[in-house]
Amino acid sequence: MTPEPASQTYEAFDLLIGSRAADGYAVTITRAPAGDAKGMCRLDPTNPDLQAALTRLEAGAADEAILRQLGQQLFGALFSNEIAS
Repeated sequence: MTPEPASQTYEAFDLLIGSRAADGYAVTITRAPAGDAKGMCRLDPTNPDLQAALTRLEAGAADEAILRQLGQQLFGALFSNEIAS
């Protein structure tokens, strides 16, 4: 008999991304169980890995690996420093 997968609980929060500034995009977390937080999203548009993933996505040639890579890059850029804590 296969064991039941462990259930996960998710908590909702608001993620606000502001307009572009010289050093990135302002990110604010509100209504989070752990409290509010602020940070900056710094995503380098010239990063070759990011460019390759976006090119494949645009061409409709994105596979699961590319989508995971892009998701990890976006997650890392959004959830850093105080936001990650």
